[in-house]
Formats: sequence, C-alpha cells, structure tokens
Amino acid sequence: MFGVGKSDLVRRLVRASVEVGPALSTEGVARIENLAGQLRIVGRNLMQVLKAIHRGEAVGIAESEPVWRGLHELIEALDAELSALGEATTRQSAALRERAGLQASASARFEARVAAE
Repeated sequence: MFGVGKSDLVRRLVRASVEVGPALSTEGVARIENLAGQLRIVGRNLMQVLKAIHRGEAVGIAESEPVWRGLHELIEALDAELSALGEATTRQSAALRERAGLQASASARFEARVAAE
C-alpha cells in the first residue's frame, strides 16, 4: 500500500506516532542526498573564494557579481526544494498517522492545516 517493506513501514509509523522527524520516502531521501551534494559544491566554491581573498588574488566585487548572483540563485533553489520537501513529508506523516489510526498532536494538526492552505 505504501510502496515500502514491512520494516520500513513499521519504522515510519513509529516515527510518525511519536512525531520524531519526517517519514521520508526513498525518493525523499534521494532528493535530500542530491541537495546535500549540491550544497557541498557550493561550500567548496566558497572555500576557494575565501582562499583567494586571503592570498590577495580575489577580484573586485563588480567583477565577481555574476558568481555571487549565481550562488544566491542556487541557495534560493535549494531552500525552495527543502521547504517543499519538508511540507510534503509533514503531509505524508499526517497521512501515515491517520491511516494507522493514530491521533496527531495539536501542533501537528495545525502544521498540516497550514500546509494544506
């Protein structure tokens, strides 16, 4: 029914029942791993920029504006992706609790209602 094995389903139901983080799907985990890889790339690029600044090799802010603009766009895209994933997992956790006959806490019901709007 959920597209996962029995042990994974039980693990997700337990996590959802005690509201300990999201019940991520296999696809969700893969998306987070991909985003983490992109974030590591950003971190390496920033470290290279900082090393160049310390060596006195950095270019002026005007010349480097396209790089910073691109970095800002990537960070915004990563933030949007993580936010969407967080909302989806909140809805998924609520659905798992409902299907399992577990009642969500008041805060979880509020978050689910806000996410639905």
